Amino acid sequence: MDMDADAFTNLLISLVGGLVGVVFVLLRADIKNLRADLNGLRGEFNGLRGEFNEFRSDTNRGFDEVLATQKEHGERLSRLETLVSVLMGQFRSGATDPETGEQGMLAYRARGPDEA
Repeated sequence: MDMDADAFTNLLISLVGGLVGVVFVLLRADIKNLRADLNGLRGEFNGLRGEFNEFRSDTNRGFDEVLATQKEHGERLSRLETLVSVLMGQFRSGATDPETGEQGMLAYRARGPDEA
């Protein structure tokens, strides 16, 4: 019986060793596949990073254009406000309306064809 027990133990050890070897081979293949997948993902990520940098550059150019346009329109608006304030000052300093006694823009009301 000692021979049968020893043979069974040796068989069990061989089977477990074989299974461990198979598991390591499979794990090694999985690790290689994972590395290949990670390298592919790394390449895709680098491509996306390049596209994002291009998008960022385009966005910055767009912001620069908006700021330049805003500055240009701000200058135009400032000149227009100055012109309006000058014109309003002239209207406000206008003569008194003889009929109503009001001054300013109201003195420049529309007159009919029979009024001088």
